[in-house]
Amino acid sequence: MIIPGLILAEQDRDRGELDAPRAAYIFQSVRELLEDLAERPVMAVPAAVLEATAVVTERAAIGVEAAAPPASLAEIPSAKRLTVLGVPANDEADELAALMLAHVLRERGIQMEVLSCQTLAGERLEVVQAQGAGLVCVSAVPPQALLHARSTCKRLRARYPDLKVVAGLWQVQEDAGKIAGRLPPALVDDVATSVAAAVERVAALASFEAYRTDAPTAAARRTKCL
Repeated sequence: MIIPGLILAEQDRDRGELDAPRAAYIFQSVRELLEDLAERPVMAVPAAVLEATAVVTERAAIGVEAAAPPASLAEIPSAKRLTVLGVPANDEADELAALMLAHVLRERGIQMEVLSCQTLAGERLEVVQAQGAGLVCVSAVPPQALLHARSTCKRLRARYPDLKVVAGLWQVQEDAGKIAGRLPPALVDDVATSVAAAVERVAALASFEAYRTDAPTAAARRTKCL
């Protein structure tokens, strides 16, 4: 119920029905809840759950032997693991939604660092390079999710053409055609409107990149745009 609550708060704030002190209280309460979840030990996930069908399909597409059993994300060597960053498209609600996604990804064996919404747009771009990120999930909560996500994705794509980008438009009710028109493949690699869908896509992309023989290392990504 965290993301629906964030959406309601954003909608009320957008209509001028939620003042700053009440909004701050709501967001702080959500942040404390997420921090509590982050402190709990991660439950062991069976390898069968970690092995997404999409991973097997994409491994075959890049020439990995079809007969070879797919490795779970936990079995990927640390040197080959993709650095994943969560980037809020605009404000604190976007950041908190990204933290929720990071919590679920952590249970799948994927670590995602979430940038603060207090950082400036230019600073976020610099962090992507400094961390050697290979995949970014842009988090955007309605009602202005599509607008803010498009702006952030355009900046990311202009600076890092090879960066994998997933746009998380949490529970956006827009027509699929409109979303595709505002966030075409030239800007994003995929769009997810639920945490579950975002987790599956991030897991698939992370595994796909790990098995690429020509995939750049994090160090190479850090120096590529210098």
